[in-house]
Order: sequence, then structure tokens, then C-alpha cells
Amino acid sequence: MKKLYVILSIFFTLSLFTLPAYSSVSLKITNTDLDCREDYISGGFDYCDFNVDVRIDTYSYGKEYDYLNNLTYIVECKADIEYKTFNRDLGTTFPHWEQVHEREYFYGVSWSSKTITFDINFWHFEPVIQVFPSSLSCRIINAY
Repeated sequence: MKKLYVILSIFFTLSLFTLPAYSSVSLKITNTDLDCREDYISGGFDYCDFNVDVRIDTYSYGKEYDYLNNLTYIVECKADIEYKTFNRDLGTTFPHWEQVHEREYFYGVSWSSKTITFDINFWHFEPVIQVFPSSLSCRIINAY
């Protein structure tokens, strides 16, 4: 399995939901990894796993501590994946684009880390020769 390491700009946002006074919630993307499986017949990639490590930290004081740490947070991440295929007959590459998204639940802790995995399958007759995420965003979409 061939590993590709990617450096990319990472954007994250915090959704608007009401927090008690003297408290905050932060969402951080701590790591990304693009791992693609090479198809030895075509010479291109069959599929890729794009792993995004996300961490939620809650900060609160006094009676708000139990409130924030018992919430369930729903995090949504979206990624734009760009890839190129190679046409042997024409001897040229063709760009393609795909948007993927995943949701993950974080259950009641003062901090929690999870890996969100995007499974990317390629359904092309031409071999996929280059893959890279062009954008990534994660946000808390709800808390209850």
C-alpha cells in the first residue's frame, strides 16, 4: 500500500449554539493522512482513505462543567478531493473533482479525539495517477 503525505490548508469553524457563561468549546484538526491503494494492473490507484484526526476540548467553570461534559457533539467534515486520470490512447491527463462528507458523534467528555475517515473509490477506466485534497473543513453542527 502506497502512502501519500499531504500538506494542505485546514479550515475549521464552530457552529453557533448557545454556551453557558464562562465556558467554551474548541474544535481542532490535529492531523491528516491520505493513504491510497495502488492497483498493480492499471498502475493507478483503486481507492484512498483520507483520515482526519479531530479533537474537541470543552472549558468551563463551576456548575457549567457538568453541563458541557455531558453533551453529545456532532461534528461534520467536508473535503474536496481532486484527482487526475491518465488516458494512454491520447497520452494526456484529465482532472476530476469530488466532494465527500462525514459526520461523527462525540459523547460527553471534557476532551475527545477521533479519526474521521473518508473512503474514496475511483470508478474510471483510465488509471488514477494523482490524488490530493484541495480543501477540508470541519465544524460542530449540533450539541445536545
